[in-house]
Amino acid sequence: MSSLDTDTVDAVVCQMLDAMRNAHIQMVVGSPQGAMDCIAEAAIAHNRLDMLFQGNPQNEALAGRILHEVIGQRMAALHDLAVDSLAAPLRTADVIALVTKPLNRRHDAG
Repeated sequence: MSSLDTDTVDAVVCQMLDAMRNAHIQMVVGSPQGAMDCIAEAAIAHNRLDMLFQGNPQNEALAGRILHEVIGQRMAALHDLAVDSLAAPLRTADVIALVTKPLNRRHDAG
């Protein structure tokens, strides 16, 4: 698999996951229209992944690996945030800022 394919799959999976995360945040802050806008962004990325998957099992496997890695990173970040919140409650804006902070993505290109 070329580096371009790897980078493209990585970017599209992350776009989809970020848009879904943002949709959840929009619902939490009481903005259903904002959530719908984010879901529309996620759907575009999802459709793009479908096109990348057409006849390419390597792209499918890569997407699964990226999904596993990103969800694991987000679980760890949320755990750390919850532990910190036990000591001192955080404002909603602070939690949103921490949750939407980009993750340090690392994976093998091949």
